[in-house]
Amino acid sequence: RFVGQEDASFTIYLLRTMLDIMFFIVIATLLLNIVTATLIDKFSDLREKREEIEKDMLEYCFICGSKNGRFERQPKGFKGHVQNHHSKWNYIYFAFYLDSLKINDHNALEQYVFKCIEKEDIKFFPRCKED
Repeated sequence: RFVGQEDASFTIYLLRTMLDIMFFIVIATLLLNIVTATLIDKFSDLREKREEIEKDMLEYCFICGSKNGRFERQPKGFKGHVQNHHSKWNYIYFAFYLDSLKINDHNALEQYVFKCIEKEDIKFFPRCKED
């Protein structure tokens, strides 16, 4: 029963039910569209960042920062430079090697690099010095 009514008719119940259903559909659709738009926006941002990183990996040497055009006249080109001269894995292996040694067993160069790694300083990397 509604206020001020003796008997609620079927028409009122039907109208109220349709109003509730329409409200639910509109609100659910709006919320679903908002969530979907937010997800699509975040994934497009992630895709753009990934594409930018991939572009940088193809254009610049991770170790020395040299642009790939600098190595066009060399026999193995930029790919050979990145894989042979400045392989990032060699630097990682060297860091693990230094970590596995006792501090007293380091020679002068190893000690310098080890201290740089501890300070999170990359000045031991050959920045734009490779020809």
